[in-house]
Amino acid sequence: MINKRKRRYPRTRAALVVGAALAACQVAAGADLMYVTCLGDNTIRRISDSGANSIFAAPGGYSFSGLALDGSGNLYVSSYDAATLTRYSPNGAATLFASAVSGLQGMAFDKEGNVYVADAFHNTVLKFAPSGAYSEFVSTGLNGPSGLAFDSAGNLYISNWNLDNIVKVTPDGQTSIFATSGISRPLGIAFDAAGNLYSANTYGDYIEKTTPSGTSSQFGTANLGYPEGLAFDSVGNLYVSSYLGGYIEKFTPDGVGSIFASGLNRPSFIAIIPEPSASILLTLALSLCLIAKRRLIPCALGACPMRSPHWA
Repeated sequence: MINKRKRRYPRTRAALVVGAALAACQVAAGADLMYVTCLGDNTIRRISDSGANSIFAAPGGYSFSGLALDGSGNLYVSSYDAATLTRYSPNGAATLFASAVSGLQGMAFDKEGNVYVADAFHNTVLKFAPSGAYSEFVSTGLNGPSGLAFDSAGNLYISNWNLDNIVKVTPDGQTSIFATSGISRPLGIAFDAAGNLYSANTYGDYIEKTTPSGTSSQFGTANLGYPEGLAFDSVGNLYVSSYLGGYIEKFTPDGVGSIFASGLNRPSFIAIIPEPSASILLTLALSLCLIAKRRLIPCALGACPMRSPHWA
């Protein structure tokens, strides 16, 4: 009796692997997840890439303010009046990270995992180690520090709400004024991929863009209804919270604006990360791409080594 067996087709298998990798990469790209502190109802809202929002945390009793994400996807939130920093795991489990002083606002992580918090009441910026221990990082030249952001070189930028300027602080604590032109009661700040700094000017109801050389110009439309928080997504779109309007405005890289999410109660600071499910898909896609590159792409391109047919 003849035993019929199926033949393997390296080219087909290779093409399927490469196709699966590319599909996973496309799904993973652009699927961002946003967190927003809403001061009107003391909640943290989670907003999907479609603009739908849901309550992520609502402990009540005190006001949330700034927020920032560490490298593991944990969300850190400052409380303006409770004088605490709370850490939330991706599934929403809360842990008290540190107790400090009242007046805590904007936050930012450095590359070593330390988190910096603006203390608007005491005109300082505090540095918290991963253990939760903290110390004063800088106070010189600060009056009402609010928003924080790091550039690619590790310099910290601080929006000085009461002085209408942006202060630059080197890693060793040396301060200088980075921008004053067009700045009016700045709150949230954020960098784009090109190193331009954007600031939310609450009294002017607009966003100011400042180049690395210090040249400033208005970005996008005005009349944003007391803009507070700023954050960029993975493809360079800028999101702005309208505190009085109760919505999130989305600006494309060329400044075209549209309402991304609405129905929010006094939205303030914003933080954005890739959606967890997308991160998993991206990891899978990269693994598949690596396998395909090493073993199967030559077959997919019709360059399999000459050998005898292999029968399973």
